[in-house]
Amino acid sequence: MNAPPLSVERIDETFRQLFQAELPERSVLLEQSLAAWLASPGDDRFNGLYRAVHNLKGNAATFGFHAIVAICHSLEDLLKSTPEKARDQGFRDRCLGLIDLLADAAGEGDDVLQRIEGRLAALKAGIGTGSRRALLIGDSRATLLLCREVLAAEGFAVVHASDGYMGLHRALTEPFELIVTTGQTRLVKGEALVAALRLSDSANRDAVTVVLTSGPGRPRQRKRHIDPDHILARDERLAGQLRLIAAGIKR
Repeated sequence: MNAPPLSVERIDETFRQLFQAELPERSVLLEQSLAAWLASPGDDRFNGLYRAVHNLKGNAATFGFHAIVAICHSLEDLLKSTPEKARDQGFRDRCLGLIDLLADAAGEGDDVLQRIEGRLAALKAGIGTGSRRALLIGDSRATLLLCREVLAAEGFAVVHASDGYMGLHRALTEPFELIVTTGQTRLVKGEALVAALRLSDSANRDAVTVVLTSGPGRPRQRKRHIDPDHILARDERLAGQLRLIAAGIKR
């Protein structure tokens, strides 16, 4: 017996779900393309990055993700309008901030654009690139969103790496006063990442480090120089504990 043909609506919904599922990977590829272009500027790399953003915007429009369209449009404008001499750390942070925002823009509901418009407006205006910088590492969306909000309220410019490999690379090569990583980060686990940073000659080897764990946190003094400064449980106390840590980091 032959199966009934799929309706157009069913096919559209299947492709829409596929677009959502592939968005994290496409965001990582955008981060990598941006890093490659900034490390070695050239027309080919710029065109590849710009084309990837433009294609993502077109796909998002097709499937009705208006918030993603708005983010991609802002990223296109930023890439096109910033002269080479102005492509500094602040420019990089704004680009990465827009890419990070894509994850929050892929949700359902009519209020998605309204929920992100404040952060989007700040990134478009260049706000949030202050003197203190924090790196968040991991792919736990709810936890990282909470951490981002806490740190932004304390005046940090916050950037994100979705896995331990990218996180370690950024921790070794970019300036940060605070590094927060989930314990079970993909590719490089949280405490191993901190240990590698401590053993390096990076300027960040003495940065304040926080590892987030799904088990009970272990507030304690560092016993070894490779240990993280803080291990915090991902529970109802996290926001308050992280706020105190952030507030203690001098400008």
